[in-house]
Amino acid sequence: MSNDLTRSKQSEAGLTTGSESQGLLHRAFQDLSPEDQRKFQAKATELALQQEVANLDAKRKFEASGAEMHRHVDLVKEHEKIKSDFTIHSEFETASGKTTVKVSKANNTLYIVIAVVIAVVFFVMFSR
Repeated sequence: MSNDLTRSKQSEAGLTTGSESQGLLHRAFQDLSPEDQRKFQAKATELALQQEVANLDAKRKFEASGAEMHRHVDLVKEHEKIKSDFTIHSEFETASGKTTVKVSKANNTLYIVIAVVIAVVFFVMFSR
């Protein structure tokens, strides 16, 4: 009875899942010749090293893009203090891709003043 509880359960398709696949991998590894086991271990070590390098690179990109985004926010705040029109376009390379940020501020006071002056000029010209 206890043997029945420890046996691998199979899905309807006949495939095992989860921790059961680790048992299959372990059994398959044991069935390899010693030379094939060494080749397998070398390949697994190489892939693990590549994964670790990729993880470190993603972490570096994440930290660098975070610092760049903080500088971007500070730059926008400085431009807002000037009270003039500006457009800031930035692109950050993150761990998952590229992030593009565009911040712009358009102060329409100049356009309003020009429109009022033109209206006054037309009013004066046509009122005579």
